[in-house]
Amino acid sequence: MNRKPNIPPLNIPEPSVNINESQISDNSPVSDNEDVAREESVVQCLLSQVDEGNITEIISFQKKCLERLEKTNAMLENCQRISEVRLTSASKDIAIGKVKILEIKNELEYIIRKIIVIKKTLKEKYPEEFLRAG
Repeated sequence: MNRKPNIPPLNIPEPSVNINESQISDNSPVSDNEDVAREESVVQCLLSQVDEGNITEIISFQKKCLERLEKTNAMLENCQRISEVRLTSASKDIAIGKVKILEIKNELEYIIRKIIVIKKTLKEKYPEEFLRAG
């Protein structure tokens, strides 16, 4: 759809009301008739440049783009909803994992303290064997 519409160059017709040189040179405001004539001239020029086929093609292209954008928007909204659900689920899983890791850490610290106490007791009771093993 990278085609450019075939638009002919502007051919602006002269206004239907004649303006003589004295009216142009005296900086007086344009009369209502002249103003209307100029507006008519511009409108007629624009209307003569408009090709219905091009306008229809442009409108069709805009509708297709709008449909694509609406579909893309719907997909993005769906993706956001899925991401929110997954984030909620992952947050809960992470919180549970954090609690378990802290429990394991505390249990390991307790076990290490117990091992240190047992080593100390064995060292005091059996110093010779402890040195040989050590």
